[in-house]
Amino acid sequence: GNLFTPGSSSGAKTQLIQYPAGTYAYSPDRNNLGPSLGFAWQPTMDNTLGRWLFGSGDGDSAIRGGFGMAFNRPGMSDFTGPFGNNRGISVALDRSNSLGNLGLVTVPDLFEAYARVFHPALNDDNPVTWHEIAEANGRTVHPEMQFGNIAGTWSRRSPRPDLWTSAPREGTLTLGLARALIAVLRSHTTTPDRCWFAVWEGWGGLAPGTSRFEHPNRRYFLAEGAVEDAASSVFEPGPFQSASMWWPDDRAWFVSTEVDLTYTYVAGRRACIGEVLAHPGIEAWRARPTDGITYASDALNPPVPLTP
Repeated sequence: GNLFTPGSSSGAKTQLIQYPAGTYAYSPDRNNLGPSLGFAWQPTMDNTLGRWLFGSGDGDSAIRGGFGMAFNRPGMSDFTGPFGNNRGISVALDRSNSLGNLGLVTVPDLFEAYARVFHPALNDDNPVTWHEIAEANGRTVHPEMQFGNIAGTWSRRSPRPDLWTSAPREGTLTLGLARALIAVLRSHTTTPDRCWFAVWEGWGGLAPGTSRFEHPNRRYFLAEGAVEDAASSVFEPGPFQSASMWWPDDRAWFVSTEVDLTYTYVAGRRACIGEVLAHPGIEAWRARPTDGITYASDALNPPVPLTP
């Protein structure tokens, strides 16, 4: 969460010094003499002791010595090492459960039951369920299925334009899903006319001065309204964009649509989640807050290589 907050961690802030062309990386010192001297002597002995010590034939012994003065010659690693270890050169932006930087942590583990609501794909303007796509491709439908695995591609370009033409949108409910959830959730709160809506600041659209709060790895605008306002787009004109999180003042249920995901989590009492699962306009499966949300989480369908 501190990646874009310079100075929040220990250490000095990154400084960029622009050197002019031709500047040496180190001071060249050409005044140091580095001599190397050596000698070799092959003794020839005429006396008995000498022949006993060094041998009687030529080449039996040699005495060698040498002297040298040398200086350490630096290599490129003296430069690439410090620069490569500088956190300003490259920063890993991987997102995973193990790193704790996925927005799914916005689903509190405090409720009786949970549902994962799948955002539909589209065939032109007509919604297509994940179940229909999985069935057409011979894939298995289950709570942790991932769209790329059931569709056979992670590209937004459909390999089956007869079945679907647009992949599910990330980070937003469709207007139809928002209205269907409102119809179910309104009767499961005592405060339907006072609800709270959190909007990821990256979506924009809210007026300056709107209240904000920070959650690990995300910052949100906070607005108040009735449950029906969940069907209002965060910004207009443009495609419908739902709030990132919304809940009633009595906290009877909670809806969370993480920015990077193509499904939404709904948490609440068992009766409430039961109605969400039974609604004909909502494709949902019973879920747990600990369910996997990465492409590798789908253990029942063949893995599909990641593509742009």
